Amino acid sequence: MNKITQEMLATDLALWRKKGLFVVVLLLGLFPFAVIFVEAKPDIIASLWALRHFLGIAAIQAIAQTCIAWYLLKNSVPNYLILSFVLMVMFFQITFGLTVILLSNA
Repeated sequence: MNKITQEMLATDLALWRKKGLFVVVLLLGLFPFAVIFVEAKPDIIASLWALRHFLGIAAIQAIAQTCIAWYLLKNSVPNYLILSFVLMVMFFQITFGLTVILLSNA
């Protein structure tokens, strides 16, 4: 149990892993826009107008994720913060995608 605690409190994550996390977060920031585009395809003008609030949410979340990922890349932080950030990003992607799909099909 002490080993897990020490690993979570460690701040010596390799630079290539931090860069990889940054690239993955950038790509995941584009995912909500792809979901909106796929759901808006049949009638793009009307669908994008109906999903305009989700475009704003996606833009703000993409900017926030990029800023946090940049901070994690440039600064030394404990591993538990990186893990919590990755979980936050994944939960946002799942809930956002499901919400857009369900509301656009209603």
